[in-house]
Amino acid sequence: QSILNKIKMPYTHSGANASTIAMNKLLTKNYLSQFSRHSEKHIIFPETYDFKSLNEYKKFLPLVVKPICGGSSVEIDIINDEDDLNSVRDKIFNDQFIVEPLVGNRELTVSVLENKPLVVTEIISRKNIFYDYNSKYSSNGSLHILPAKIPKDIYNKVTKWAKLAHKLLGCSGISRSDFRYDENKNKLYMLEINTQPGMTKTSLSPEQAEYCGITLTELVDKLISKAKFEKV
Repeated sequence: QSILNKIKMPYTHSGANASTIAMNKLLTKNYLSQFSRHSEKHIIFPETYDFKSLNEYKKFLPLVVKPICGGSSVEIDIINDEDDLNSVRDKIFNDQFIVEPLVGNRELTVSVLENKPLVVTEIISRKNIFYDYNSKYSSNGSLHILPAKIPKDIYNKVTKWAKLAHKLLGCSGISRSDFRYDENKNKLYMLEINTQPGMTKTSLSPEQAEYCGITLTELVDKLISKAKFEKV
């Protein structure tokens, strides 16, 4: 996007500024937490752990270790016990990864198109306990339920948080925000926002658009019609 801005070439989706923040999970978490803090729609993320020893991490199992910058759930590890912890110790003490508690038991996502949330999807992995790479890209890897069958207040909170995140970051065109919902504690957590969501026939955003009566061709047309570049 930065290169296209410099040569004044219009492009679809969000610009360089929004995408730079969104690509960095830690920066996204800090930015959206801070700027939504005084809003009635204060966005809640899982806590970030930064302990100095493995013994301290043991007290908070299960954990998630994931790259700060990355996509498609590559290199994400779920840590359930001490053996798992020892196997990823290099990642835990690497400043390119973050460690969080494993929150929630239901995976949710929603796209925001032209500043309007579409429909909330619940994703159930057939391959793993979370929506990992194989669940996303292998045949019949996951089940998508839309609209998600969750309490109305949680459904509304998902759409409000996604819309607020889209706005605070200055996203354009379409974005997709991911969440984890803990149905036992009735708590919602935001995980991240994707400023360049997949746009294939099997991707989540086109599937949500189609549910709302927008075909893939119409979705692409909408995005192209809003193509622009940022002034630098």
